[in-house]
Amino acid sequence: MPNPPFFQLRRHYISQLEFSSIEEVVPDPHGVEATASIAMGPNTANPRNWRLELTVKFSVRHEQKEISKGTVVFVGIFDVSPQVPEDEMPRLVAINGASILYGAAREMIANISARGSNRLVTLPSISFHDAKLAQVPSAGTSHDPAKRIVTAGM
Repeated sequence: MPNPPFFQLRRHYISQLEFSSIEEVVPDPHGVEATASIAMGPNTANPRNWRLELTVKFSVRHEQKEISKGTVVFVGIFDVSPQVPEDEMPRLVAINGASILYGAAREMIANISARGSNRLVTLPSISFHDAKLAQVPSAGTSHDPAKRIVTAGM
């Protein structure tokens, strides 16, 4: 029997989606800028169950003019194996969880933008490996506000 995964996505969903196509032109494929931020924390009833919220904001420019923009917020619920030491869980969730959700966000934006007046928008790759972790105030969830963590502007 194979070993259980050390980190597993239980479910994910979109909590916010905004997309605007401002002007109809063929965009420069290198004119896409994106930022990502995360907020996360463990469930108070089960500290090996984590909630991570990823916010991705993007802008598409053509000849110095913004032609498309948008925001997508994905929420993921993750389980961390008991084999992972407690002090390693925040970094594991931040890097792996954000990477999984960013892939989903990239696909969602590509899918929606392909149906807009401009061509398909492919967000640039982002690495969450160098994420800066810091505590932030509670958002009033069942996840421990004392351990909520955020990183911004990848």
